[in-house]
Amino acid sequence: MILKKVYRAGFGPKPIAFDPETNSIIMEFLDIPAWTIKEIGTATSLEKFGETIRKIHEFSPVGQLYHIKDLLDRYWYSLEKISEIRRFKLFFESTRKKLDAYDDTDNIRFCHNDLCYGHFLKGKTIIFLDWEMAGMNDIYSDLAGFIHFHHLNRKQTDLFLRAYSQKPFNKEKLAVHQDAILLRELLWVITKLQEGYTEYFYTDYRERCLKKVMNRQEN
Repeated sequence: MILKKVYRAGFGPKPIAFDPETNSIIMEFLDIPAWTIKEIGTATSLEKFGETIRKIHEFSPVGQLYHIKDLLDRYWYSLEKISEIRRFKLFFESTRKKLDAYDDTDNIRFCHNDLCYGHFLKGKTIIFLDWEMAGMNDIYSDLAGFIHFHHLNRKQTDLFLRAYSQKPFNKEKLAVHQDAILLRELLWVITKLQEGYTEYFYTDYRERCLKKVMNRQEN
């Protein structure tokens, strides 16, 4: 249902077939290039992404939930026997409390939840890929994810958010969701390493995320 919704809105490739035995979906092949992280960081592109992501958040609700708080809890408790995560337990607990404090059902919308470079193609509109994490979530989480993955500085962030909406944002809440996204990525990559994914990408990403989390915890 989600993929059909996205396709009809012009923001995703056409779903062709679904195989329930393997839980696989065949999508239309699109021979168009992906956006690079450098291209995304330009002023014109940030304005376009801000406007487009707002339109995605305006999609009608779906039954699938993907709330950042629930996801953090699932990751944390699945890894509770791993000694490494105790190093940033205080940061995890602090971030979870802040997420609860800023919980607002008015901000729960349809979200992509994985707005990472490599997931966007240059069609007539921006084509978004990898919708398996899509569902109802706080829009601040989606926006924080986009900022995180594309390393936006303050000027770029302000431009992106203004393109998304002229209404003022709660900067404290956005900062909390940026911490939550950072935690999500660290817990995700530790999970992947526990599953045996030992390629350089995973080990390097773990080190980078862990360094940022420890810096945030100490400050």
